Amino acid sequence: LGIHEGNGWLRHRLSTRSRLGNSGWTSVATVVPALAVILALVPVFPTPLVADSRTPIPAFFTTGEWQQWIHGGSLVTVPPTDLRDTRGLEWQMAAGMGFNLVSGYFVGPDGSPTRTGIYGPPARPTTLWLQRTVDTKLAQPPAPDQRAQLIEDLRFWRADAVVLQADSASEQAMLLLESLRPFLGEPEVSAGVWVWDVRSLRDRP
Repeated sequence: LGIHEGNGWLRHRLSTRSRLGNSGWTSVATVVPALAVILALVPVFPTPLVADSRTPIPAFFTTGEWQQWIHGGSLVTVPPTDLRDTRGLEWQMAAGMGFNLVSGYFVGPDGSPTRTGIYGPPARPTTLWLQRTVDTKLAQPPAPDQRAQLIEDLRFWRADAVVLQADSASEQAMLLLESLRPFLGEPEVSAGVWVWDVRSLRDRP
């Protein structure tokens, strides 16, 4: 629209100068500002929006299979749900909001004395540990001194199950799987996800 208007203004100015018999120099003096106007309007010309395709939602959530794994507790998605990866929120919606989601939707103060606003709950050691795998693109098997804290997080969340989308072609998924195995053991494959029942680990004295 801006370029169209700029061109119209240019044609009007040139036509007016021609009828008045202005010199060639005057015409050039008219054209240069007109071109400047057109070039200034180019950045506001609309461009197509780029959109990425969405990862299909696993049947684990769309068919109700999740109900075989959640028994009043919460579900931990891997990687943790946050602004960079909102798949957990999509899965919860696909399941009709039927389960409690760790790191679900929350906007509010972070619990510190300054009450700084945050999106999502304050990060626990387990979410930070899993996020390091994503950020560094390196598997992060838990150190022996981490295990007690990770189990404490499962208790804090009242976690029934941990879920990772089964995708052997995804480098990120395979690194997360490699990080979780030393801690949770081998997962079960169920309707498009790798899933661990962590109730016995959570309730261990």
